[in-house]
Amino acid sequence: MPKCYIVPQEWTEVINVLKIHGVEYSHIENDTLINCEQYKFKNVKFADSPYEGRFQPTFDLDTIKINAKVNKGDYIFNTDQKLIGVLMYLLEPNTNDSFVKWGFFNAIFEQKEYFEEYSMEPIAEEMYNTNESLRKEFDEKVKNDSEFSKNPRARLNFFYEKSEYFDKKFNKYPVLKVY
Repeated sequence: MPKCYIVPQEWTEVINVLKIHGVEYSHIENDTLINCEQYKFKNVKFADSPYEGRFQPTFDLDTIKINAKVNKGDYIFNTDQKLIGVLMYLLEPNTNDSFVKWGFFNAIFEQKEYFEEYSMEPIAEEMYNTNESLRKEFDEKVKNDSEFSKNPRARLNFFYEKSEYFDKKFNKYPVLKVY
């Protein structure tokens, strides 16, 4: 169990629901860096039709350790409180009625940035020529994945996702866990 969850202040709908439930909170007093954990989603799929007005995702999760910047005014929800069950049930993505499963965080599953082939080709070529481990990973994928090897856009996307230009927040849960 984490010591606390940190919810960025821009997620007002989530914060308001937690407040309505009576979950206790405080605020980050100054911009700072913290060591924490974050979930990264993969294999995200959405239902074909809404349920109770919301499109619910299914997904797999990875946990990553990061040094994250949190901002003055972000919300801290300590787990040392009477409503810990409500807090964890709503903020842990894999619970049946979590905010994620109810579609409160669907915006994180939308890719906001894309690339144009003409601009990505020279970047991909440079990455391929200068990064031996990336080159091996790419060559292995081309060798073992016939769909990938036949799809020029997918091959460029392989490099785009590993470039500095890729959206770093895509498929990452904005709620942080501090231990």
